[in-house]
Amino acid sequence: MDHNYELDEQAQIRLAKLTKFRATGIEPYPHLAPRTHEIAAVRDSHSNLGPDTQTGNKVAIAGRVMLNRITGKLIFATLRDGSGDIQIMLTADISGDASLDEWKEYIDLGDQVSVSGEVVTTKRGELTVRA
Repeated sequence: MDHNYELDEQAQIRLAKLTKFRATGIEPYPHLAPRTHEIAAVRDSHSNLGPDTQTGNKVAIAGRVMLNRITGKLIFATLRDGSGDIQIMLTADISGDASLDEWKEYIDLGDQVSVSGEVVTTKRGELTVRA
């Protein structure tokens, strides 16, 4: 039986990215991902916050990347789990340049990720986990 499969260009790119990611020492498919809350629980417990609020509450969430907006030293992404969606934000001053660079290099739409950080709202009032 012949098991030589020809990968399309997109699959080859993803496989190369996976190999490069593993070379950094990070396991892209861990057995467990840190998660303290489902997204709906974060939303429910922080539903009455005004714009530009810092709660001091730390959470770890996991979900699929549904939207990914990268603008220099700031990244906004939308994560979705079985309970809902929430915005996450990575900034150079909080997450560090290395984390931003890793996100830009390795994370694509549809990827499953786990992030931890403070529950905040943006200047526009969007509930966010600042990773």
